[in-house]
Amino acid sequence: MSKFPTLKAANGDKPQVRAQLSKEYMAEYAFLNGTKEQRAIIKKAFDDNKVEKANKISNGKPFITYNLGNVREIFCQQFFPELCAKPKTERKQKKTFADLLDEL
Repeated sequence: MSKFPTLKAANGDKPQVRAQLSKEYMAEYAFLNGTKEQRAIIKKAFDDNKVEKANKISNGKPFITYNLGNVREIFCQQFFPELCAKPKTERKQKKTFADLLDEL
């Protein structure tokens, strides 16, 4: 069971974190709330990030999946800029053990 509830764009659900953005939600949200330009950008993002992999269970038959990290980033830039990944300079740097000792 997922720790995030399934979101439905038709119900007006808004994601709290990027992990809640599924392929289905992104496509539905872009269709319902996006302009023609935004829809084209999301469609291009899915097309550009298509990956063909071999299914190891069924004799290596190929299947298509997507690099969702890249698609989510583009989707967030278009619709939810508050969920975009922060640049490394804005992230809090974790203190190392040596930093903690220096503070003593």
